[in-house]
Amino acid sequence: MLLRTTRRRRRAGLVNVAHTLERSLLPDALPAIAGVQLASVYRPAIEGSEAGGDFYDAFLHACGCWLIVSDVCGKDAEAAALTAMVRHSIRALAFQQSSPAQVLRTVNDVMLSHDLSGRFATAIVARIDLSSQPARAAIASAGHHPPLLLHPDGEASCLQVTGTFLGVLPRPRLNDVEVSLPRGATLVLYTDGLTDAGAPAQTLSTAELCDRLAHDAGSPPQELVRRLEAMAVSRGAGGLRDDIAILAARVG
Repeated sequence: MLLRTTRRRRRAGLVNVAHTLERSLLPDALPAIAGVQLASVYRPAIEGSEAGGDFYDAFLHACGCWLIVSDVCGKDAEAAALTAMVRHSIRALAFQQSSPAQVLRTVNDVMLSHDLSGRFATAIVARIDLSSQPARAAIASAGHHPPLLLHPDGEASCLQVTGTFLGVLPRPRLNDVEVSLPRGATLVLYTDGLTDAGAPAQTLSTAELCDRLAHDAGSPPQELVRRLEAMAVSRGAGGLRDDIAILAARVG
């Protein structure tokens, strides 16, 4: 009994450390960007569960901003440490390279230079350029769920952006996809905690997610992310299987 209690306390201590590390990797506040409205939500899994590796980030560049959402394999302090590596590598490389795909390729090289014990990561990275009219986004995905684009006319679409996990192959398949962002368009990035909230009984496909978001396309980004969070919580019967990170950006 004493041994089991000690193990439980030790495990709880590691979980608390992992959650603290994970929280420290989220921005204290989203940046203020002229021409873009940003909103985010991060919700950890059910209380007492192990920490995951979900994170989001947003920061300025000369002509707009970068958006990042990522999910690192694993649910412990080591996963949180890898999350830190991925986040800080992307941030540093984004100031040197304009291509999201090239940023992710270099992050992949950084990961493969370490002993990851089989861990990998998914990520979606978008670079929004406000210098053109309409604004444009270059987006690259490393095995991540495709982003959603809410159009100002109320249509919602799933962008076909695909790629290979990070930390697995020396030459991952990564490509930039260019999309136009007219005034009033909203780009939504998220982790699979959103679509898998009702698993294993039911999961939410990206097509179903688009259908549900279509009538909310005109809502402010903050309302959008909160509605998505509420939808996930309701599908998970009050408890979540995995952490959720959502980042939304509206142009104009």
